[in-house]
Amino acid sequence: MHIAHITSECAPFAKVGGLADVIIGLSKELVRQGHSVDVLIPHYPFAEHHLPPVTLLDDPFFFNFGDEHVNVKISKTIYEGIGIYLIDLDSPSHFFHRDRIYGYEDDDRRFLVFLKAAIEFMDRLKKSFPIVHLHDWPTAAAPILFDEVKRTMSRPSFVLTVHNLSYQGVTSYRPLEEAGIFSQKACKLLEDLYIPYRFNLLLGGLRSVDHITTVSPTYAQEISTVELGKGLHEIFIKRAKQFTGILNGLDPVEIERYIEIPNSVKSRDFDSVIHLKKGMKEKLTRELGIDAKAPYWMISVTRLADQKAPHLILEAAKDVLARQGVFILVGSDGDHHIRKMFLDLQDTWAHTNRVHVFLGYNPKLAEQLFAAADFCIIPSYFEPCGLTQLISFYFATIPIVRKTGGLNDTVFDEESKTGFPNGYTFQDPDLKALNGAVDRALNEFGTNKYLMRQKNGVKTDISWKNSALKYVVIYKEILR
Repeated sequence: MHIAHITSECAPFAKVGGLADVIIGLSKELVRQGHSVDVLIPHYPFAEHHLPPVTLLDDPFFFNFGDEHVNVKISKTIYEGIGIYLIDLDSPSHFFHRDRIYGYEDDDRRFLVFLKAAIEFMDRLKKSFPIVHLHDWPTAAAPILFDEVKRTMSRPSFVLTVHNLSYQGVTSYRPLEEAGIFSQKACKLLEDLYIPYRFNLLLGGLRSVDHITTVSPTYAQEISTVELGKGLHEIFIKRAKQFTGILNGLDPVEIERYIEIPNSVKSRDFDSVIHLKKGMKEKLTRELGIDAKAPYWMISVTRLADQKAPHLILEAAKDVLARQGVFILVGSDGDHHIRKMFLDLQDTWAHTNRVHVFLGYNPKLAEQLFAAADFCIIPSYFEPCGLTQLISFYFATIPIVRKTGGLNDTVFDEESKTGFPNGYTFQDPDLKALNGAVDRALNEFGTNKYLMRQKNGVKTDISWKNSALKYVVIYKEILR
């Protein structure tokens, strides 16, 4: 089967968050299972540094986007068996010749022009695209844009994965008009549910694709409720028969970039994982000047966004430090107040040599900390899937999590039909529930109960294999 992803991100060359890891991890597993996979993505100026040599294709083309003349050139490379098509858009607006992937006032225009170019390229390629897999709001409107203009290629079957419902691509009519979306039917599909004369790119995709997925079964249930549906719960309820929650996997290659991992660790030998952990903890103790007598380490590797409950992370840190433990944060983003909150914590406890706060993106240190730590705190208010708990399992680091989204589907506090104890969980997003889970975890550290959770974590299947098979079932069901 041939699958084409149209996406705004793809690791390792264009990454903001977990979406990028999903694209590369799922694609690699589909290739392993014998399928053909292409990825269509904007040609960001920083992308080629992380890719094999690219080849410029011979067939440039152009179109108008509103008043702008857009010249399109396509480059191709093969990465891990996946065809990567980089779509370069040359126009006065320099849509993708910028420093970041997102965060511009014209993001709606940028990704609509990319979608238009991607669909035009697919049509010109004279290649069959039976399945087109879309991701989040930047590419959700592809079926509508496809239907607006007659094409020589037959209409693909479309899948749309919702990675994070918080971002929906709300826009005015003007960018739609520039993209060539004029019909009453198309505008009705894109019409926002609540804001007059506004349009919602994600909602348009949810209404028009053949199947919707999201990144965990629990998140699928959560976004079908008024409380967590971000205003779109009704569409998920209406399309329940074409809506599936599938857990993300994790490609170990993506977490073995900065540490030399012995084959025995890769084969999940528990003693080897613990030996690696001991060595990495000794290394970081020396390099960071950490108190070697501290009984345990807790880490947080996270964006400092409200979603991640930074205030609860801070309280967990205080608890650990008060009990002579180590707390280390690698935190990206976050407003001034949140960043200062953690810097103040570091200043208060600096004399103990048991706290470090690193602000900014630092994947090398993050990987080393996952390998060295004893606990990872993840108290998110909501978490569509989550990757940090999966990385924690790989390195026998015990996650302490709130029961939400993919955390609820992967971390278990007691034996059940779905899994064996591999972490500590709490339900309510408040200090009392958090402290209860953290206290239990710290009190059990070093006991047989803790050791059992470590062993179960190492045995947890974090691969893409089963999840990819579930996607293939959906692809086959919707083939035209």
